Order: sequence, then structure tokens, then C-alpha cells
Amino acid sequence: MIYIDSTYELIEASVLDKIQKLKSLKQVHYFYHPRNVNRVDNLLYICKSKGLNCFPSQYFIDYSTKYQPDLSGEKLTKKHFLCLTGKITPYRTFLIALLSKFNLLDYGYVSFFHNAVDKNFDNGITNNYLNSNLSSYAKNIIKEELDKIKLPLIVDEPNLSRSLSHKKTFNAVPYQAVNFVIVPETAGSLTQNEFFVTEKTIKCVLTNKKFIPVASQHFVKNLKEYYKLFDTDISNLVDWYDNSFDILPSTEERIERIVEIVKNTIESTQYLK
Repeated sequence: MIYIDSTYELIEASVLDKIQKLKSLKQVHYFYHPRNVNRVDNLLYICKSKGLNCFPSQYFIDYSTKYQPDLSGEKLTKKHFLCLTGKITPYRTFLIALLSKFNLLDYGYVSFFHNAVDKNFDNGITNNYLNSNLSSYAKNIIKEELDKIKLPLIVDEPNLSRSLSHKKTFNAVPYQAVNFVIVPETAGSLTQNEFFVTEKTIKCVLTNKKFIPVASQHFVKNLKEYYKLFDTDISNLVDWYDNSFDILPSTEERIERIVEIVKNTIESTQYLK
């Protein structure tokens, strides 16, 4: 019996390509997050015809109770938002740069590890945005703002490693200290037509904290629908702002709209005070 545990990942054509060469797949069990079938449908059809046992699911939601919030740490001063970026990606770098451009970083607890990442875990670098498909406009903003920011930005952990990223107990103190969370979902969650939810999102649900996901097109809509399968309504966590950006096909535009929401939310709260 062979078990392929991809419960942290989307189904991969590279995996299917390798196993489809076997004569029979009746003893192979593949656990994965589903994705846009156009990317893998032919290989998946071949593998299924050879007996592959498939178990597609949104594992981070289905087994969300595996993650346990830890509130034992020292309480933090109240701020408006939390933003934990994790691995470095061009879109996350753009998000941080835009928050800086509108002078919003001081209003939140924000992490951006920059070079403080275990290279055995992830070899991404901050300057990878230069070779990305971001627009020249976005790249210029990043260049200008990174020169102003003292990096890395630290919330509680100074370095990113595999053990930190995948441990099941998480520091929930920063979640308690803010009004809402900006959730920069994983790179796979930003691919058009994909719906891939990770622990970054479910931690907000577990702590009952309002959040704005930086994720794929229709992510908010799909997330609400998926939670309904568990008779759970998360509307109060994602409908407190204008989430019409959810329909925009451009990730860059969605990020711009999200930062605008953050800016307006903070400005209106400051005014009310």
C-alpha cells in the first residue's frame, strides 16, 4: 500500500506524471487539495483508469481543530490589524510595500521576514519581485518602499522555518490584540481559478477574528460556501467590508483594493475616536 500525503498541497501534475508510469495504481492512495482540472485532468484520468484511489478535500478546513491557539504569551498593546506574511513572494512584497506607501505599517502587527528565512525551508528572496509578472507600477512602488522600511518586520518570531510554519499550536495573542487580520494566503491560493485554503485563513476562523484574505479570485465566495457544508456561517468575519474586489481577475488589483479598505477602515476608526 502506498499513501501520498499532499494534504498541505494542491494536486500536482508532476506527481501524477510519475505514478501513471506504474502498471497498476490500485494500491496507491493520493490525498490532495483539488485544483483547476484543466491543469491535471488528462493525467488524472489515466491514473484513475489504473485504479488510483483519490481523496481530494480542503484539509485545512476539514481538520482545522488540529490547530490550537496558544494564549499564554504576554498581552500586546491594541493595534488595528495583524498581517503575517510567511514565505517571501512577489505579491506579499507588493502588499507590504503598499501598506508602507500609505503609512499603514505602524497601525498593525506586521511580519515580513526578508532574509531571515531558513534556506532549507524556502529559498525565496525579497528581490524575486523583479523577475515576477507584477506591473512596472507595482515594482516601482516596491523598490521605493523597501528603501524606507527597516527589514525584517517582526511580530513574535524573528526567523521563519519549517517547524514554525507547520506546527499545530500557534500564538493567538496577536490575534487578540487587533480588530482584523490581513491574510496573505499561500502562492497556490493566488493562482487564477484555484481555491486553496490553508492554516493562515482557518486561524482567523478559530479565533473568531474578522479578516481580509489576499487570495484567488472568488476566494471569499467559495470560502463561505465551503463552510456551509459544516453548517458554519462565517459571514460576520468577511462581510464587514466591501468585498466586491473578490470578483476582480487581477491579483495586483485585488491587493490594491484590499489596502484601500484597510486605509479607509483605519481612517474612519481614528475619526470616530
